[in-house]
Amino acid sequence: QVGWNAQHEVPWHWPIPAYIVTKGTAGGLLLAMMPTVLGSNEPSGLMVVALALITALMAVTNGLLLYDLERPERFLYLLIRPQWRSWVARAAWILSGFTALSVVWLVVELTAWTAGLSALGTLRWALAVPLVPLAILTGTYTAFLFAQAEGRDFWQSPVMPVHMALQTMYLGAMAALFLGLFADTPQPDALRWIAVVGLLASAATILGGEFGVARASELANRAQFEIQWGIYRRHFWLGGIGLGIAVPVVLLALSPWLALPALIAAGLGLFAYEY
Repeated sequence: QVGWNAQHEVPWHWPIPAYIVTKGTAGGLLLAMMPTVLGSNEPSGLMVVALALITALMAVTNGLLLYDLERPERFLYLLIRPQWRSWVARAAWILSGFTALSVVWLVVELTAWTAGLSALGTLRWALAVPLVPLAILTGTYTAFLFAQAEGRDFWQSPVMPVHMALQTMYLGAMAALFLGLFADTPQPDALRWIAVVGLLASAATILGGEFGVARASELANRAQFEIQWGIYRRHFWLGGIGLGIAVPVVLLALSPWLALPALIAAGLGLFAYEY
């Protein structure tokens, strides 16, 4: 029996890897800011700036998601009539909930900061309780969504949630480190080394987990070879591993004041890796 291959356009467009970077940074930044603000009752200008950046990143994330949809108006149906077994519907609620609550916290923090109010401890905890799990899910849900795409053999990787959690960890730590350099935060060294550990653990997860073991199907093994040694090798080695991991590790090891170029390098490298 003769089989024929039919060429199709690549369904993976640039908004998807871009929004993986933006949502991971937003979720990670909120998590990285928690130790700084949850132990204080005083308003924080640093938290205002962080929440403004989180809100902006989530606006970009939601915009990229809608831009990539063939029928953007269908996004509303995911909220009105969700199919809860689908991670697409869950993602819509996760992103919407995280964005909305981040805006609420921004308004509260900005109001308290401009008016000189205090006693924010209880209110911060009330917002953090739902926002912390939403931040984790914002950074990692894509791994579970990919796992539901059973026709995409390469995406069926049990370490992908760990990999995306590490991405959220190091992107958020670098963003918080950069913002904290201008506000005399008490834990710059901790954030710096959290980012370095996250980057190195991410490299170990990629090389030892996603690309260090044989896959369950021939198609997945072929995809793995093409990414690592074939036509996409430059994206993988120069982009994902070199620019996305090695360069930020070196920059952070040199000085915490290089947090911004380290964050930019990590984001561009992650974009190249995911693209």
